[in-house]
Amino acid sequence: MRTKAKLIAVLIVALSFLTLGITLSGCSRQADEHRVTFIFHNDEDNLVMLVQNGSTIRKPVDPLRQGFNFMGWRTNVNDPATEWDFATDVVTGNVTLHAEWVSSHLTILQSSLHGKSVEEIYDPVNQALVRQELDSLRNTRTFAGQGAVGPLLVHNPFGTNPIGLYAAFNTPMATAIIRYTVIIDGLPDFVGYSGSEQTHQHEFMVLGFVSGMRATLLMQAINASGGVSFSREFPGIVLEYEGAIANMEVALETGKQYSDLSSGLMFALFGNNGGMAGNINIFDNHGINRGVLTSGFSAHGFEIDQDDNFVFGVLSGSIARVSRVGEVIGVYSATGYSFSHTFALGAENEILAAATRFNPQDPQQRDIVLRISRDSTTGALQHDELINLRDFFPLFPFDTMVMPNWAHINHLELVPATNGTYGLVISARHINSVIKVNDIYGTPSIAWIMTEDPVIRLHTQYTFLNKIDNPETGMRPRPTLGQHTATILPATSGHYLTLFNNFNDPEFVAPNTAPYDFTPFNLDLTGMNEVSFVEVWFIQQGTGDTWLVTSAEMPHAPFMSGVHNLRDGIYQGDSSNLIGTSNGGRIIQEFNSSGDLIATFSHPNSFFRAVRIFW
Repeated sequence: MRTKAKLIAVLIVALSFLTLGITLSGCSRQADEHRVTFIFHNDEDNLVMLVQNGSTIRKPVDPLRQGFNFMGWRTNVNDPATEWDFATDVVTGNVTLHAEWVSSHLTILQSSLHGKSVEEIYDPVNQALVRQELDSLRNTRTFAGQGAVGPLLVHNPFGTNPIGLYAAFNTPMATAIIRYTVIIDGLPDFVGYSGSEQTHQHEFMVLGFVSGMRATLLMQAINASGGVSFSREFPGIVLEYEGAIANMEVALETGKQYSDLSSGLMFALFGNNGGMAGNINIFDNHGINRGVLTSGFSAHGFEIDQDDNFVFGVLSGSIARVSRVGEVIGVYSATGYSFSHTFALGAENEILAAATRFNPQDPQQRDIVLRISRDSTTGALQHDELINLRDFFPLFPFDTMVMPNWAHINHLELVPATNGTYGLVISARHINSVIKVNDIYGTPSIAWIMTEDPVIRLHTQYTFLNKIDNPETGMRPRPTLGQHTATILPATSGHYLTLFNNFNDPEFVAPNTAPYDFTPFNLDLTGMNEVSFVEVWFIQQGTGDTWLVTSAEMPHAPFMSGVHNLRDGIYQGDSSNLIGTSNGGRIIQEFNSSGDLIATFSHPNSFFRAVRIFW
């Protein structure tokens, strides 16, 4: 009996320890595991799993919800900074993850002008109708809203940017700038901003999309301290454009990096008489086509005016002003005139165009600088002739000339003067001359001429720049032959002149004048008609002496070429990159201020010129 009782006691003790062991073991497992709860929507159909302490969470299949796009998982549904990273975040306690949803009713609207003809796009009546429609839609739109009160997104509303996305909405804070990022698999991210001023009413054009490629648009509201107040993602955006052209090929020089290129800038390539598909195509530093400005005819140049609008040639004889959201502000033409290759922006934001009076076979009617503006009261177009270049050169043999386009103005640049008057720098290719004209709004007169043209130099009443060797480096000057683009900036004791020297044989571009004799000028003729040059000249104040400070060789381009000095205000050689376009080589090259090559951009289209722009 005692033996039986003892056996029962032993069993009870054993069972007690076994039970205790189970309990203790259970407690140990609970300490090593944590509860992870996935909340899909309003606590419905939640998912719970146990995860080992210090482990990552196995990401479940993305949930589905009618009318919404799933964006990810957050620990705080209202805070985008709490996004859970399944690759790196680990569990150290119980976790609740909330599904982030964005309404799929944030539809990208399609403009009625998208894909229409250039004539329809630049019709002011059509533009006014689009503006009226957008204004009726945008007032109630908010950055954080859903559905019909969320951000207004419209694909190319004004018809002027086929791969641009118009965005408009309000933010709750009055001090916000929107930073946007276009994310496309396999391509560098493209980052842009709504503007430079902080506001709560936002209207801007998103660039960076690539035709036919799926993109995610990330928009962030940046507050006054530089932090992110709100963030939203819009996945799965595809903007199609049938006229998209090929990207550029980019080759960096050995030892150079993308950071050596001018940052925050893009190439704007425009063709000649319909080249580049008749549009202005915008490429990033990687050569990717990120934007298009519809023009139909783009040999009239490209400028950015005082109000930050784009100004460029459209159709076959007009110049348009287009805002940063793609809206056509105005179209300019002049009855009785056709525009030539270039224009500049005047002192009051008006257009100064190289023009020809009708009857183009009469050389007396060509190479005119025409001012086109709008009446401040009625808004009606008005125009007047500021300069007829022929008036300055009475000894020119107009009666025996071979080509009616005698001077061929191919670049204009306004030059502010310290005495309140304005000058103009004129590049004239067929007479191989760069001409500075003073007081264009009063009594125009020639300040100086850079040329070796024998007939132009017969006009001895003018000051001709004297080309000399660089006093410091000894760099020899070369003749100015068939130059495209000539831009000028003030310096401490003179001016800097940047030009593209085609360096053509004079007989190629100037068959109307007497034979050239370079003997008296002591110039370097090496490579004439074989290579072209990107050049920066210093013009010394008071002496008329000028010398080369920067020279970079490019493949020979007899025409369709140009150079742009990336600078504002006073010239600073140590921080100014140069962009050269050689149509002969079908390339764009970027150089530093010393003329060292940084990168080469090539494109199969042979009819284009390039400028470099801030967007």
